Amino acid sequence: MVVFVSGALILTFVAFAVNPMQVAIEEAVRSDAQLQAQRIVSVINLMETAPDGTSYSFDMPNTKCNVAITDDFVKITLTQATGGGKSHTSSIIKTSTKIKTGNFVCSNNMNIMFRKNGMLDIGFR
Repeated sequence: MVVFVSGALILTFVAFAVNPMQVAIEEAVRSDAQLQAQRIVSVINLMETAPDGTSYSFDMPNTKCNVAITDDFVKITLTQATGGGKSHTSSIIKTSTKIKTGNFVCSNNMNIMFRKNGMLDIGFR
């Protein structure tokens, strides 16, 4: 009986603790400039083999940020709520597809739109 009660208490605790932990982990991942830069580069590299007409929407973190995309690298600077910023440059773009480069300023709930039509067009919405 004691084992059953203890097991039930542990399962109840785990059930209520998982959601806040999951939210905290997701936010930590979304606010990591290095990881976001590498994710953007991964999408660029994957779009090389995609057929023309392919598009992909990339969710940005819920924070203010600056993104610079060139043929060679992606640089992202995330502005933290405390006012400081974290910046990272990822230079592992390995694609022969021409990239429409640019600098973007993003805010909460923005998406980067990747569209391949002969070249890779990148924009925000």
